Order: sequence, then C-alpha cells, then structure tokens
Amino acid sequence: MDAGHIILGRPWQSDRRVIHDGFTNRYTLLHEGRKTTLIPLSPQEEHLIGLTHTPPEIPSELAQLLQDFSDVFPEDSPPGLPPVRGIEHQIDFVPGSTLPNRPAYRTNPVETKELQRQVDELMEKGHIRESMSPCAVPVLLVPKKDGSWRMCVDCRAINNITIDLKSGYHQIRMKEGDEWKTAFKTKHGLYEWLVMPFGLTNAPSFVVSADGVQVDEEKVAAIGIGLVLRPLERSELSWLGRILSAVC
Repeated sequence: MDAGHIILGRPWQSDRRVIHDGFTNRYTLLHEGRKTTLIPLSPQEEHLIGLTHTPPEIPSELAQLLQDFSDVFPEDSPPGLPPVRGIEHQIDFVPGSTLPNRPAYRTNPVETKELQRQVDELMEKGHIRESMSPCAVPVLLVPKKDGSWRMCVDCRAINNITIDLKSGYHQIRMKEGDEWKTAFKTKHGLYEWLVMPFGLTNAPSFVVSADGVQVDEEKVAAIGIGLVLRPLERSELSWLGRILSAVC
C-alpha cells in the first residue's frame, strides 16, 4: 500500500457537497452513488507503511563518495544567519497585484503545540523573526516517514504574484527589506524569514561554497547525477568529487 498527500481544495469540496468533520479531519462525500469517507493516516501508520518499502540501493562507489564528503550534507542547518556575501534573495511582485493575507489553518491541540515548537526552534536559530507584514500565508504540518512532522509554508498565494527569476537556495539571506514578503501565520502569531525558505517559486540554483555564492551549472548538474541511483562511470565519480570539493 502506498501513502500520499493531497490538498482538498474548496472548489472540489463544493462541487461534491463534501461534509468535513473538523475534530477527526474526516471528509464524507457521495461517490458514484455510494457514501465514502476519507480518513487520514496517523504519522505512525505512515511510518509503518514506509517500513514495507525497500529503499533503492545506492551504488557502493557513490556511497563511498558521499561518506568522504559527509560534512557537505549536515543533518540540520547551522544556527544563525549566513554571512553577507553580496547576494541576497529578492522577491519581485507583479506590479499592481493584490497582497495576500491568508488566515492560519485550523489545527488540533497536538498540531498547534508542534507548530509552535518548530517556530520556537527557528526563532532560536535566528532564521525567522516576529512580523508585522501585511502580506502573509498559512503553514501546515506534513507527516514524515519517521513519524515526525515537517512544517511547510503554503507559498502558493505568494508564488502567484511573484515574477519568476532565477535566484538562490536555502543558506541565502533574504534581501533586506524583502523579509515581510515571506511572512507566515500560525495561531500564535506572524513571523517572517530572514533566510530564503523552501517553496518559493523563484528559488533555485545558487551554490554556496568557500568562494561565496554563485550560479554554477556544473554543480547543479552534479546534483542531478547524484540523484540517479545507478552505477557511475569513473569519469563521473571523479567529476562529482571535484564538485563536492569545491562546495566544501
């Protein structure tokens, strides 16, 4: 059995006359003349489903290379803001567009507590701050395979009015003055990012290295090779090793 995540939009719910039980988060509807109820899986159930899947085996040569450069792939992002490198992530809105200000999604007490824990952690790291932005989008929790939760910012309303330009990735500071455009809302308050968050439509391919931040198409291509779990040629391994050495 496979598990997945879906977003049930208001138009879909309206068209099918869906009844939502907010306490159990169940959706009931008529499908082909039969009453159907959609019941969400708990994180523990998703974890058990994940255990039934055999992960793909990483080729031994690639596994050794990744082990040699394990410091390039830390378990967690470091605390504090990245240094000022002369390149910050800028968000350009379409001229004349209406700024979105979405309410926070409803959450049960357990979800509310977990959201606040993750917000407090981001505050301690210095990645976000409290905000007074007129432009805000909600956040939601998505269960991970290990049973924990990932906080995701629903950036769709911002992406719809953003001019799509090539820009940076996670360990990139937000351009001073653009932080308010990244604001997100929970039941406890309004916060904005000081580093570039995931999910923005114009956030792809700067690479951070000892020489600073720059767009390097070879490094971007190297990421693609790393995602292909197949035996690599000796030349590919050598090239990937040079790329990882440059990132260190």
